[in-house]
Amino acid sequence: MPNGQLAYCLALVVVESRKATMLEVDLRRVLKRSRAFHWADEGKIVRGNFLSQMSSADLRIHVSAALITSTNQAKVREMLLRERLLPSAVHDGVTRLIIEHRSHSQDNDERAIVRDWFRLTRHKMVDIQHVSKQMPLTWLADAASGIWSDTLIGRGEGSLEKLANSRRLAYAWWQHA
Repeated sequence: MPNGQLAYCLALVVVESRKATMLEVDLRRVLKRSRAFHWADEGKIVRGNFLSQMSSADLRIHVSAALITSTNQAKVREMLLRERLLPSAVHDGVTRLIIEHRSHSQDNDERAIVRDWFRLTRHKMVDIQHVSKQMPLTWLADAASGIWSDTLIGRGEGSLEKLANSRRLAYAWWQHA
């Protein structure tokens, strides 16, 4: 990206609670793994298999990005949460947020951001759960963010189009931060 910018992406993947466990089983079966999935580290075959699974699953994807410098990631993460993903979560009737664990300090900061947003907007608070990267539901958000990031930096390989054509993509949004 020009001027040392990065595409910083966050994704909200909405899955009905009653379907989440089966989706996790399907993701592990399709990928034949228990280790964490990271879109940027996977090869074409694994990405293709994962994209096919996402495209056929009963879910909705909201993905947001900001073109940033490496120095303002925390600020941009908070902005994307407050302005894009949390309103989408409320709109879709989300009752529990499953968020990939990063560090104890980062998890606490994120939890505070979410709680403050719900308090200020007077929406009903949702349950917040930070989980390991080995949990397949976190892989969905990672893949959605990776697909959107790849598209923004010009190496998308048609993944976004396949996701959009599957009608699983609610929106993809970006801005310069």
